[in-house]
Amino acid sequence: MRVAIIIFNYFIWHYGQALKSLLVLYRNFFQFSFNFFSLSLMFRTWISPWRRLDLDYQGNIFNAGQWFEAFVVNILMRLVGFLIRTIIIIVGLGVLVLLSLSLPLVLLSWLVLPFGVVVAFLVGLGLLFLP
Repeated sequence: MRVAIIIFNYFIWHYGQALKSLLVLYRNFFQFSFNFFSLSLMFRTWISPWRRLDLDYQGNIFNAGQWFEAFVVNILMRLVGFLIRTIIIIVGLGVLVLLSLSLPLVLLSWLVLPFGVVVAFLVGLGLLFLP
């Protein structure tokens, strides 16, 4: 009788509290990935210079050469920032897509897992007693 109560309580836990905890765990993975890749910040600062590296014009009198040098360096730093942030955004969105695609598979596995254990036990008993 005790074994039946333990098995019954296990199924209540497995399909109740543990299933809710699994969904909370997935939500935490989503939040972690979104924050780890700083996606909202990356979108807001997409064309900003990389690590705020820019060159200010240092001349008192207008010098076309120094102005053009500062302009080119600033454009290059923005381009570097754009490319690095684009790579980070693509990787971050890829992780979120993989998490989204794996959720149904994990849920299905979680729902079927107890029956797989029973089937494996019965197959093992069958193999044990077959000649």
